Amino acid sequence: MPKEPFARIIPKPRPKTPFSVSFLFYFAILLVIISIGGFFFLESQISSQRERKEELERQIVELEGEEEKKLEEEILSFGEKIKIFKEIFANHKISSNFLSLLESSCHQKVQLTSLNLATENGRVNLQGKTESFQTLGEQFLIFSENEKLENLILSNISLDREGKINFSLIFSLLLEVLKK
Repeated sequence: MPKEPFARIIPKPRPKTPFSVSFLFYFAILLVIISIGGFFFLESQISSQRERKEELERQIVELEGEEEKKLEEEILSFGEKIKIFKEIFANHKISSNFLSLLESSCHQKVQLTSLNLATENGRVNLQGKTESFQTLGEQFLIFSENEKLENLILSNISLDREGKINFSLIFSLLLEVLKK
């Protein structure tokens, strides 16, 4: 009879797998589990880093916006200061121009003792003394012929102890003289 049919019925002991094969099998399974776990861990880390990056970019945009606002405010502030300075400079009056005009218009024998110049309205009050009425008249004539002087008033004419004539001249100065 054939030997084969009985051989199938009798169980044979399973051959033992060598330790190295078992070790490699479990090690491979462990590596697969670690790899899958590492993949999900790294994926969550990447996601959280992306969120952090987006938050930082939002903060940068906000900070840049704040910096731009500060710079705009500073520039506007400088613009206002320049505008104010421009107005001040446009309205600045140069009183030394009047002194040049006075120097060229004064009679050589007239001594000025007091000068009051209101630069806001161009009002001038001069006080002086001279040797004679003729010199006073010449001085008055010089001032009255000057086109830059208006509303000339001669007042407070008096003689002092030395025989000199004291006087006051009040007039309006054209404001353009102070602006040039």
